Amino acid sequence: MRPMNLYIGGLISWFGAIGIQTVLFPFLVLTKLNAGAPELGIAMMALFLPTMLLILVGGAVADHISGRRILIFVHFVAGLPSLGLFVAYSTDTLTYPVLIIYALTMGVMGAFIIPARDSLLTLIASGRVQKAVMAVTVFQFGSQILGFGLASLEDQVGVGLIFLSQTALLWLGAMLAFRLPDHTPEGGKAPSLSGIAEGFSEVRQTPRLLAPTLIVLCVGVLYFGTSQVVLPIIISNVFDGGSDELATMNIAMMLGIVFTAMMIGRFGPIERQGRALILALGYGTFTMASFSIAHSFPLFVAVAFLWGCGGGVAMTMNRTIIQESAPPSHRGRILAIFQMGVLGGAPIGAFFSGFYVEWLGPQNAVLIPSVLMMVMLLLVCAFTPIWSLATLAPRAGDTGKPDMAPGTAD
Repeated sequence: MRPMNLYIGGLISWFGAIGIQTVLFPFLVLTKLNAGAPELGIAMMALFLPTMLLILVGGAVADHISGRRILIFVHFVAGLPSLGLFVAYSTDTLTYPVLIIYALTMGVMGAFIIPARDSLLTLIASGRVQKAVMAVTVFQFGSQILGFGLASLEDQVGVGLIFLSQTALLWLGAMLAFRLPDHTPEGGKAPSLSGIAEGFSEVRQTPRLLAPTLIVLCVGVLYFGTSQVVLPIIISNVFDGGSDELATMNIAMMLGIVFTAMMIGRFGPIERQGRALILALGYGTFTMASFSIAHSFPLFVAVAFLWGCGGGVAMTMNRTIIQESAPPSHRGRILAIFQMGVLGGAPIGAFFSGFYVEWLGPQNAVLIPSVLMMVMLLLVCAFTPIWSLATLAPRAGDTGKPDMAPGTAD
């Protein structure tokens, strides 16, 4: 099987499991445990905080250890927490602390798999980075839709069986990763604090890396972290919905992302990547604000789809800029810094959104991140070269097939 097919298969297994988590985790907190908005905010922060704290270590590890080995290990270990939730739910011992332990463990695993997988993509893409990022975006969010669909079956098959399917998906990913070709990273002999600092220095000194990294930090705080708390609460409190409605909203959003990513692939690469990124995020501020006036669930779902359409363009452009601009020797660390923005900013957004939902109400709460994101975009355009960024020619080390040998048992 071709390396790209194995890579995509592992991607589907991981994000299918994450799709299950996206629906069931807030559902269990809000409905099974009858917790409130602050408790959900803290639980979501526990899910993302370990990633924020450890992803730089994960990036340094990805520059020194074969991505294949990291993927095998993380997929296997990540299957254990959902197996634990199956046992806890089946024995009626599921509690808030148990969910927090699950969240912390998955957060740690995410810190290592994200930079390893992203760094491996540039090698497998063979110089066609934007096309590869588009394909990954389609399969990443398409597989999350699969996960949402599985999670929405909890009324029919039970929560316990859904957790078992999450474990099965993750362990399937470990088996697919075992068949990936191995490679030797260019980042030196061993991860260190100085090596991590070199990644920050590279980002700070390179405008093509600094601007999208600042943007993705704001996206993590204002979009990702906020939406993980505010949107489930709107569904629960305003529309009296549960896991089915949450899955429907998430599916609509992911379909929007997949739709625009496929359009990028259909009509060819976007040359003015920075301009497309800013316009997509500006569009996103208005669609996010529209959640405040979506007073029926069908309209709410339609807004989620439109918001996802902007997200598909923004994520493809932002990630392509980083993948093309990062030097091979520092790629894992730079991609970790980039991902630290969205996943590290998420716990900050999740934490504060739980409180201003209590202050403003769930639907009005979306106006705060919308206004702040618009201000941020104006500042980034004024003080960085983001508006003028365009496609780079492939680096010499990324234009051919990666220097990999077929994987063998480790």
